[in-house]
Amino acid sequence: MPNKRVPNWMNYLGLGMQLLVLLALALWGGMELDKRFNMSPFLTLTLPLLVLIMTFYRVIRETSKRKNKDE
Repeated sequence: MPNKRVPNWMNYLGLGMQLLVLLALALWGGMELDKRFNMSPFLTLTLPLLVLIMTFYRVIRETSKRKNKDE
């Protein structure tokens, strides 16, 4: 089987869905942990924010790798 190069847009096709699923899980997990530890809005706000920061960091890192690789 020949080694075909995958177009750049296909690498990021599932990123939106992945972000939504991770945010939903972080929100649900934060609400459950807030109920368990009685920390009202703290974890419900913090976990989705951490997911966003990690996701954007990953996207920036991957796109900069591709940019350097293409040059």
